[in-house]
Amino acid sequence: MPKYLGKSDSYQANNLDDVSLEIIPRETNTAYVLNGWDYWNAYEFMHLQNDEPVLACLEIKIPCSSKFIIESKSMKLFLNKFFNQEFQANDITSNLSNTFSEALDANVDVNIIQQYSNPPDFKPLNKHSGALVSETVYRFQGYRSLCPVTSQPDFANLFFFSENFNNLDSQVLLSIIKNHMHTQAFHEACIESITNEILKAHETDLQVFGRFLRRGGIDINPLRCFNTTNPIFENFREFNQ
Repeated sequence: MPKYLGKSDSYQANNLDDVSLEIIPRETNTAYVLNGWDYWNAYEFMHLQNDEPVLACLEIKIPCSSKFIIESKSMKLFLNKFFNQEFQANDITSNLSNTFSEALDANVDVNIIQQYSNPPDFKPLNKHSGALVSETVYRFQGYRSLCPVTSQPDFANLFFFSENFNNLDSQVLLSIIKNHMHTQAFHEACIESITNEILKAHETDLQVFGRFLRRGGIDINPLRCFNTTNPIFENFREFNQ
């Protein structure tokens, strides 16, 4: 049961030292062996550097093979603990990488982001008809899921790529996406479930990237890949994130 998520009185703002980093077992909703990462972007990370406040943006890259994920609200509260602590940039990323890696028993990379990459060129999927073209990025605009704890909606744009779509009809893909619009699960499980359904309908190499809008100063963006070792997607940022 999440310790902080969905609870308004779960901590005292003047006693952040009591906040712990809470982990949750990762849900696996696919019969296929997937690889990829969860890109967490924390836009409101503050610390001191040479006794001056620094407001930084963190990229936290968690492999999808980790057995656990971090409760999102505990991540926000945990990062708030650093606002009056002195760190140099290299020290803070090393410190956080070690902390998250130990908590999740996985190799977690942490970086300070100065500027995000631009989104890839894409074709809009929403009103597409006919077979999908291989080696083409498609974007579905306006996906929605529900938080499994609070039932609050989460919104995203979804990106798809395959070197060989094998004449997959766009209406099949659209139907799968729309059938998941009421899924009550964390972002990671939602994207894995969509990936699984696509592969069941048409097994081929596949990359699915969910770019979710931020909540509480953090967005969580799962990338799931099947039968590919070189994902084309980087941790870019959409205009409305």
